[in-house]
Amino acid sequence: MHFLLAVLLVADLPIAEPTHPLWLLERTNGAWVTARTFGTSAYKSYTANTTLAVTCSGPRAILRLVVDVKALGFDSDPFEGPKPPKSWPLLLTTGNGTAVSHDVAAFWGVAALYQVGSQFVFETTVPPVELAKWLADETRGKVVHGQFGEMTFMFTWPQNVEALRMACKPAK
Repeated sequence: MHFLLAVLLVADLPIAEPTHPLWLLERTNGAWVTARTFGTSAYKSYTANTTLAVTCSGPRAILRLVVDVKALGFDSDPFEGPKPPKSWPLLLTTGNGTAVSHDVAAFWGVAALYQVGSQFVFETTVPPVELAKWLADETRGKVVHGQFGEMTFMFTWPQNVEALRMACKPAK
């Protein structure tokens, strides 16, 4: 009887997969909250898994694209730091909308929850208007495309945006 109950409870848990993306909600030091989902990145003929993370602290929302650049064969050296010797804007397009250009800082970061090793991070702030679009019900299920030079990113916005809304309450 207990086994059957346990199986039924587990069966109701959402499982993240490419056709069913989810937001994972994380709390760091009890203050910062991050909502994280997954997608893919591509560079030349290579593809890799990529994480999109939104962290809100005070009135600011910070977007981080966490990329395994080694798997992509991407040389990250010229792009590191807040004022790198080489950079392009990060272009993000939600659904059929207009691309929004973002200045980015790029750096090697420690892996996030449930990840191993170091990952390359593209970080930028999210304007309030763009954040409001991401929190809206109309964004559910839409594809978000990103581009940084020749590197591209693709994420399907999860159907349930409550975790993202919880992470972004401080930024509203």
